[in-house]
Amino acid sequence: MSEVDLISALKRPEGLVPATARPADRVAEAERALRAALDEVNALDAEVDELSARLEAFARAHDEALRGGYHSLELAERLVRKLQWLRDAVARLTAALDAPPPEPERKGRKRKDKKGKGPTAAEEPFEEEEQEQEDEDRDEDAGEGEAPDAAAPPPPEEEDEARVLKRLLRRLARVLHPDLAQDEAERARLHHVMAEVNAAYERGDRAALEVMAEKVGAGEPVGPLTADERIAHLKKRTAVLKQAARSLQLERERLRATDTWRLLREAERRRAAGADYFAETAKELEQEERDALADAWARLRAMEQAARALGARREQRMKALTRRGRAGTSLRAFDPVLESPLVRRGVARLEKRGATAAARELAREL
Repeated sequence: MSEVDLISALKRPEGLVPATARPADRVAEAERALRAALDEVNALDAEVDELSARLEAFARAHDEALRGGYHSLELAERLVRKLQWLRDAVARLTAALDAPPPEPERKGRKRKDKKGKGPTAAEEPFEEEEQEQEDEDRDEDAGEGEAPDAAAPPPPEEEDEARVLKRLLRRLARVLHPDLAQDEAERARLHHVMAEVNAAYERGDRAALEVMAEKVGAGEPVGPLTADERIAHLKKRTAVLKQAARSLQLERERLRATDTWRLLREAERRRAAGADYFAETAKELEQEERDALADAWARLRAMEQAARALGARREQRMKALTRRGRAGTSLRAFDPVLESPLVRRGVARLEKRGATAAARELAREL
């Protein structure tokens, strides 16, 4: 470019500003950005709706198809836990029977008060252990509560464009109608402004109508919309739409992070391979139930053997005590080690009935 051409360019109103930076081009660029953001929001909103519907349908079908299998498996596993608890109880009784008898207290030694002293591991009442097992089963049935849902994303611009334009026109007409003027000068001004509003409505210029409505709400004079005002308004709407798009993306990721989505993907993978997820899972649950019942039978037989061994050990203890008595040692008719478990349960019930109402309420809470 020669020096003369450079001076001429500087004298022109647009100067050396590139063509893309002219007001009309900047407005067009802002409108393209707005349309792109709106298309993204609409696409994400449709995707989230479709994903939510798929998850809801799969969850309902999953529960209907597999509820019975999971319930039967839970009953079998609960039986295994009960039998294991009984086996542990027999082991504790065996350990108590094999423990050496307590040493006699010496004379003159102050006897300790046993009130408030809890039973040892070998002397725990069966009723308390059964209650603990029932509490564990009840907690497992109840399950853990779900975490509260995250805040819902702001709704995207789903309203029909024609409806939005008509609402803006009515809003401006209620404030700017010439019939509301107090004098002729005000009537002429409002008539000119309403002409601008009607023209913007006829060409579907939503940005112009929204900017006019903002100026009316702020008490500013309403006039023709400049390029800078239009660009600023379009950028504001674009920013709102981008925020809505980010919220929809987070909602989509939250749905994809659920266990239902994981099972749905597994079901779709098996379907692509020609298999049926529900039928295969039902068979797997049946096999797991059979395995649990077989385990329960094995534990039952082990508990029976342990109980027989406990009975034999008790008989040996009785015979040993009898031989000691015949040898001239002092033999008591009652041995605390051989105290009946039913007697312990009876004492526990007696203590419960003797407690005050407040104590019973505190025991239930604990």
